[in-house]
Amino acid sequence: MLGGSAEESGEANKGARILILGIGNRLLTDDGVGSCFAEALSTFDLPEWIEVIDGGLGGLNLIDYMEGKEILFLVDALDPRDGEPGQVKLFKVNPKAVEPAEAVRMLVEAGSHGVVPELLVAAADAMGYLPNESYVLGIVPCLIDLGDGITVPAARGCLKALHILRETLSRRGFSLPVDDHRFKERLREICPETNC
Repeated sequence: MLGGSAEESGEANKGARILILGIGNRLLTDDGVGSCFAEALSTFDLPEWIEVIDGGLGGLNLIDYMEGKEILFLVDALDPRDGEPGQVKLFKVNPKAVEPAEAVRMLVEAGSHGVVPELLVAAADAMGYLPNESYVLGIVPCLIDLGDGITVPAARGCLKALHILRETLSRRGFSLPVDDHRFKERLREICPETNC
């Protein structure tokens, strides 16, 4: 099986062309939606051209997984003000959104572990590892608070995110063999659903 958490696999799959990187803090309910999505997806027997990494809280070490990839999907919780809970948005990454001087300042403040997606992208771009085609697949959270699991709207958002991922890959000639019902079951086992 490809995928798993970054800590479990230890090495990037150098043969993979596409990286699905989920990040988030699972101790803060829907903030962990990207991490939950990635772990659920990684439980499937996926083609060798795809690598799925549960990046947890993020960190600069995740840049290594981007090396040599053609397409990146960074799955994460959006800001609650970005839409209705469970809504999913696909953004094409603008690697120049963070100026180099600002990126250095943010790195110093955050340290190597508290890296926000914008900084991860800016650092990967500066190192020449950011895939040419990179996206943020964001899910609008319902609740970000201490707690285990994700809310029902966030879980629905994960299924919508799977559909968007499948459609986006299909337009590029890739088929993602993941059954919706089985994905939903695995997501629920990994990150139990809770109310908003």
